[in-house]
Amino acid sequence: MFLQTNDLSGSVREQVYEALKENMIQLIWKPGMLISETMAAEMMSVSRRIIREAFARLSRDKLVEIIPQKGCYITKIDLAHADEAAFIREQLEAEVIRLACMRMTAEHTAMLQSLLEQQELAVKEKQFDQLAMLDDHFHQMIFAACNMERTWTVLQQKSMNSKRVRFLMEPSLENCELMLSEHRVIVQAIHSKDPDQAVCVLRKHFKLLSFDKLGLLHKYPNYFKA
Repeated sequence: MFLQTNDLSGSVREQVYEALKENMIQLIWKPGMLISETMAAEMMSVSRRIIREAFARLSRDKLVEIIPQKGCYITKIDLAHADEAAFIREQLEAEVIRLACMRMTAEHTAMLQSLLEQQELAVKEKQFDQLAMLDDHFHQMIFAACNMERTWTVLQQKSMNSKRVRFLMEPSLENCELMLSEHRVIVQAIHSKDPDQAVCVLRKHFKLLSFDKLGLLHKYPNYFKA
């Protein structure tokens, strides 16, 4: 199945780029797969020029490798890059969460609380893909409330390998419930303006996102960079 964008806002070029990116991140298009401009253009019902521009952006994201005279290959997952991106994000987000405890207003925490309610429903109905999206929105909202949107954008660009690993992992109801519980504590710590508590829970939260590397390498040997 090929994911088409449902977002009609923005330019066609942006929509095409986002749709192609999501197909790679969600592993609908597998690592190592060859994609031709013609195939992608037909699927998206756009010109090859627009696809070529999208491929150039995806190359900068390290999601594709363009080889002259051969074509465009989806890159294999680099676990070393995933580990480094996770380290960078944890350090930066710990500082952002400290800022949040000083800067976020009651209105901001109410918005986070609304997201928690949506997450609770997703956990209850075992909608794990929806929960993953809401998890991203939760953290993004904290960055945005601290006027750190550009920092969030940079982190997302550096986390393409981590995002793909996430779609390989088997969702666990127990882990989802624990994630939700930690989100609740983070919101309470921000509301209480307790940065030490917020950072402590955030670091535990990142440990929850760790994964079994050897297990994934054994199960999906062709998806990872040697």
